[in-house]
Amino acid sequence: QTVDGVTREMGLFYTDVPEVQDERVVTIDCIDLVGVLGQTEYLGGLWLDGITAGALIREIMTSADAAAYYELAPSLAGIVIKGYLPICTHREALQQVAFALGAVVSCARSDNIRLPRPQSRRTTRRPGTGRCSAGMCPAWRSTPIIMCPRAM
Repeated sequence: QTVDGVTREMGLFYTDVPEVQDERVVTIDCIDLVGVLGQTEYLGGLWLDGITAGALIREIMTSADAAAYYELAPSLAGIVIKGYLPICTHREALQQVAFALGAVVSCARSDNIRLPRPQSRRTTRRPGTGRCSAGMCPAWRSTPIIMCPRAM
C-alpha cells in the first residue's frame, strides 16, 4: 500500500478460492495468519502446576504448524499461567492466553503474529474496596488463570 508516496507493508494474507461472478468481476476472500489459526483445531490441555506463557504459546503455535511465525515480548514469556483450555481452535487458545496475560494478538502490517508487551497504565487501589481505579493491579497478575468459556 502506498500512502503519501510512502510504501508500507499491509501484512501477509492468504487467499481462498476465487469466485467468478461474471467475465469482469472476480471476488477473492483473504485472511491473515490469525484467521488461518481460526480454521485449525487445538487439542487443549490442563496446567494445574503452571506453564510459562512462552512454553504454552510455543505449544499452540507448533501445534498449528506456525512456530516460525510469531513474536512474543520477552517480558511476557516467563509469566507462569495455570488453567485449562478445552479443544478449540488455535485462534481461540491464543486469545485465551493473551487475555490471561493482558496482552493483545496482532499481525497487522506484519508477516508474523505479534504478542507485544501491554501498554502500562497507572493503577491506584481504592482503599477498602480491593479494586483498582484503572487497569489491573499488578499484585493480582502474579499467576494468571485461563479457562476457555467454550461450551463442551
